[in-house]
Amino acid sequence: MKLQGRALEHVAGAYALGILSQRARRRFEALLQQDLAVRRSAQRWDERLAGLAPPLPPVRPPDAAWAQIEARIAPAPRAGFLSRQRWTVLAALVLVASVVALVRSRS
Repeated sequence: MKLQGRALEHVAGAYALGILSQRARRRFEALLQQDLAVRRSAQRWDERLAGLAPPLPPVRPPDAAWAQIEARIAPAPRAGFLSRQRWTVLAALVLVASVVALVRSRS
């Protein structure tokens, strides 16, 4: 697919504004890799829109926000039915049962 003229400007503008659907955005990004005219149009739109928003000072998010982000990215493993503590208890019970069975069999 080759975008040209007004269609190219329209799609490049929508891309720069971030209002393309996910599918359209992926297709436009593929065109960005292949077509110099598409890259230039997208760059022009970025330059046009850059002047509309004043520069903002960087803001450090609260530490709690980072903790929540990390929890979403790599949630803590949930203990399954046989957690380490349950395995220990189960092993101890099996050992006790084995000893009791051994003692009874010798009597």
